[in-house]
Amino acid sequence: MVRKVSFLNLPRKKRTLVEAHTPPMASSPANVLPLRGLAPWDDKMTDYDHRNFKLYMALIEAMAEDASLDEMASNILGLDPKAHPEWARRVTLSHLERADWVGDFLFRDD
Repeated sequence: MVRKVSFLNLPRKKRTLVEAHTPPMASSPANVLPLRGLAPWDDKMTDYDHRNFKLYMALIEAMAEDASLDEMASNILGLDPKAHPEWARRVTLSHLERADWVGDFLFRDD
């Protein structure tokens, strides 16, 4: 019998799944956002996408289970939506949008 595992019910580790990136230097590509914590954007898979693939899948699963943005921010990204509600919302939405794009990119019909 196959048992479904939910990422939201797993014990929480101290570290987050998101790897923070630093603001871009003058020579950095323009697609790296200067705000720490937001998912970078590009029209192809990035190293950040590969490193955070499990995070993206956890967000997609949480969204399918009707988790709130606050739950995703807290349980998956390790953010504190009560202390910084706007920042937690922006970071969570940024990663949800990127997760959706990565899913579409990987599973598109060519």
